[in-house]
Amino acid sequence: MFPLTLKLSYRKFVKKVLETKTTVIAESATRFKIVGNYQIRKPWTWWIYVRKLPRMSLLNAFGLTNDGIEKCAKKILRSAKKGFQVIPSYFPEFSKGLDIAIKEALEAIAIYQSELGDYFFALEINVSCPNAGEDVSKNMSQAVACAKAIKARHPDLTLIVKLSYLHPISLAEELERVGVNIIHGINTIPYGEVFPNKQSPLHKVGGGGISGGLAYPQALEYNTKLSKRVSIPLIMGCGITDLISLGEYKDIRGNGNSVSICSLVRLNPTKAIMAIEISN
Repeated sequence: MFPLTLKLSYRKFVKKVLETKTTVIAESATRFKIVGNYQIRKPWTWWIYVRKLPRMSLLNAFGLTNDGIEKCAKKILRSAKKGFQVIPSYFPEFSKGLDIAIKEALEAIAIYQSELGDYFFALEINVSCPNAGEDVSKNMSQAVACAKAIKARHPDLTLIVKLSYLHPISLAEELERVGVNIIHGINTIPYGEVFPNKQSPLHKVGGGGISGGLAYPQALEYNTKLSKRVSIPLIMGCGITDLISLGEYKDIRGNGNSVSICSLVRLNPTKAIMAIEISN
């Protein structure tokens, strides 16, 4: 994960993840390759689409740059063979039409099964990406239909659905009804939701979403409401910057639920190591 791989503290974090068998959710992939706004061969694009904000926060407008399912599955396999516990994340492109999106999602699962074998134990469906050019606030019915189709074809697959802050809690309730096993809430919070009267520093590239401390109050409130409305396990996240905020997330539900620390890893790998240590 450039440029983090240049930091010794990040490499120590990766070692700790391996030692503790901490679960990693892969970056979201699409059925076919997408060249988004950030490109690994053009590392300067990182600085165009990401800004550091106060209170250990990040603003990012990354698109869904990825190599497509076939190559992503092979990368996951390499990591799994090294001992990492990796869950693939798939982004269904509803802009292609619901039927095509479901067809491609089922194709993706078949590829994961073929490539990963026993290493394929769960799948996250990401319907939350704010920078994918789709209106995530209006994709609820498609998300439910996609999840329902996957569970109908693969009833034994542990299915996770990642929600957006823009999604109503009722979406999680409907996903539980159609058989989704775990809800992941949430992704970043759109800049305009955190600062409704300010122009985003990344307004020329879509505005972006905030993670880290600035997003924490709203993210914690959303996850707290979510925990009261569904009974299935949760992966709660967005806004964790220290052990105190981590503890407050853990206090929402207690055992049987998980917490994601994506931004903390990027901003302070050493604190991320501490978070893993007290969680294992």
